[in-house]
This record gives sequence, C-alpha cells and structure tokens, in this order.
Amino acid sequence: DAGAVDFDDQVYGAIESLLADGELRASCRLACRHLLVDEFQDLTPAHVLLLRLLASPAFDCFGVGDDDQVIYGHAGADPAFLIDYERLFPGAGDHPLEVNYRCRPEVVRAASTLLGYNRRRVPKQVRPGRGDPPPGSPPPLEVRLHEPAGGVSA
Repeated sequence: DAGAVDFDDQVYGAIESLLADGELRASCRLACRHLLVDEFQDLTPAHVLLLRLLASPAFDCFGVGDDDQVIYGHAGADPAFLIDYERLFPGAGDHPLEVNYRCRPEVVRAASTLLGYNRRRVPKQVRPGRGDPPPGSPPPLEVRLHEPAGGVSA
C-alpha cells in the first residue's frame, strides 16, 4: 500500500528490466565486467539468473561459497548452484578448499564424517589444517549416543 519495494522486488525488477531492454542490459554488462559473489550457497534461482544476465556473454563471475552450508533452501538456495557452477558459468574453474584451519582436528573429522552423508555436494575431502592438541587437553567435542525415545541428558 505504501509503494515500498523489498529486496526480492528489487531483484525481480532488475531481471525484468534487463530482459526487456537490450540497451540497458549492454550498459550494465559493461559496468559489471567482473563479478565477485561471496556466500554463493545462499543465492536463489532469481539471484543466479540476475548474475548470468549481467555476466554474459563472457560469464566472468568469481563465486565463493560452501555447498555444505546451504541453509536457505526454504528460499530457493540450492547446492546445485555450486555443484553445477561450470555449467552456469562456462569456462569457470573450481578450487575446492579442503583444509580447515578454524577447528581442532577432532571437530573437522567429526564434521567430515557427518557431511559425507550429504548426497548432493561438491566432491571434496575436508581435512584439518592443524595438528592434534597436546595430551590432556579438554575434548572439544563429545558424542553421546542415546535411544531415540530417551532424549538427551547432560
């Protein structure tokens, strides 16, 4: 009622304008010759379409993301955008980052085991970037098994 435009409206409006106006599309492509997109795993199909419209015909788009961190599936985010990156942006290379320097080795190994069950992901084997902690260090992770009906106790 107030004539306000939200973020989705901005994205859809930009797509409609680029599709309808060839001169605008050419002008925008000149202004956006090289695109860098962080958190690529959070993009929706509309975002990917907008990027492809701006990046074509060279498709010079540098995307950074982690297909194991897709948490916006409810909004349309999909690990396929990273899995199929080369198809979406022909000529693109891929450089999976497989070394985790943030977490202790026990956490990296546990996360790698869990993520290994994902059916749709970029092929990679994440490994720890630091050595095991000194003997006697407190455990960073404790896995407790319980019966499904039993719940979790401290």
